[in-house]
Amino acid sequence: MKRKKYELEDVGFAFIFMVLGYLVLSLVFSQVLSIIANSSNQDFGTIASSNVVIWLNAFLTELVYLLVFIIYSKFKKVDLKSASNLDKQFTAKKSVSLSFTTILLALVVFFASLNFINLISDLLSRGLSKPRGTVPISNFFEFVMTTITFAVLPAVCEELLFRGLIFNGLKDKFNVSLSVIFSALIFALIHFSIFQTVYQFLIGIVLALLVHFTGSILFSMLFHFVNNFTIVLISYITKGGRSIFEFATFGGLEIFLSILFFELGILAVIGIFYMIKRISRNTSNDEATTNNEAVGLKSKTSLSSLVCLFIALTTCIFLWCLNSFGG
Repeated sequence: MKRKKYELEDVGFAFIFMVLGYLVLSLVFSQVLSIIANSSNQDFGTIASSNVVIWLNAFLTELVYLLVFIIYSKFKKVDLKSASNLDKQFTAKKSVSLSFTTILLALVVFFASLNFINLISDLLSRGLSKPRGTVPISNFFEFVMTTITFAVLPAVCEELLFRGLIFNGLKDKFNVSLSVIFSALIFALIHFSIFQTVYQFLIGIVLALLVHFTGSILFSMLFHFVNNFTIVLISYITKGGRSIFEFATFGGLEIFLSILFFELGILAVIGIFYMIKRISRNTSNDEATTNNEAVGLKSKTSLSSLVCLFIALTTCIFLWCLNSFGG
C-alpha cells in the first residue's frame, strides 16, 4: 500500500540524491564542454556562456530535480499526488480567486523587493565578482526558449521537489514555522549564489506558506512561474538592460525608497496571505499548526535521515561558498 505523505527520512535521502545528482551533472557537463572546446579550438568560457549551453544546463538541472522526485517516490512507494499536495480539489470560483491572488502576490513580491535585492547585490558586488543576471534575449525564439527553461521547468520541477517533497516531509516532524524556514534555506542554498541567496530565501518562505495555506502545490507552481516569467519578460523588453522600475544608482534617497518599498511590500504580502487563507479556508492545516506550533520536533526520527540531511546540507553549503567566493 502506498504512503500518503512524505517523512523526514524522505527529505534526508532525496536531498542527498539531489546534491549528488547535481554534482554528477556538473562534472559530466563540464567535461563534455572541455572536450568540445579542445576539439574545436574554441575558448571554454565562450562555449559555456552561449545561450544554447545555458539552456541545456538549465534543462538538465531541472530534469535531475524531477527524476529525483519521481524515482525516489516510486522506489519508496509514495502516492505522488497525495503526498505532494497535487490532488486537492477546488471549486471553479475558488480556483479563479486563488489564481488571481497568487499572481498578485507574485507581482507584489517581485516589484516590492526588486530594488532592495539590487541594493544588497550592489553592496556584495563591491567585494565579489557578480555574474550576469539573465540570459541575453535578442529575439522571440530566445524569449520562448528562456521562458521554457527558466520559468516553466523550474515552476514544475523545483516545486515538486522543494515544496512537494522537502517541505511536506519536514512538516512530518517539525512545526510549520521551522519547516518553512528550513525548506526556504535549502531552496536558497541550492542555487549556489550569494547574490541570489536573500531573494531565493524570501521566495522560498512565500512558496512554502502558499502551499501551507492553500493545501495545494499548484498555486506555488503558478507563483514560481509568474516570478520567473516576469524576470524573463523584463529582460526581453529591455534587451538585458535596466528596467524603468530599477534605480540606476543607490544614493541616500534610493536606499531609503528601496527599504520603504520593501517594508510596504511585506505589509501587502501579509494582507494577500490573509485573503488567500480566507479563500482557501484550509482548516485542517490551521488545526495542525495550532497543535504543533508549541513544539519544534513532533516525534522521534531515524539517525540515517538526520545524517543524510547533515551531509547534504554541509555539501550544499560548501558548493555555495565555492561558487560565491571561489571566483
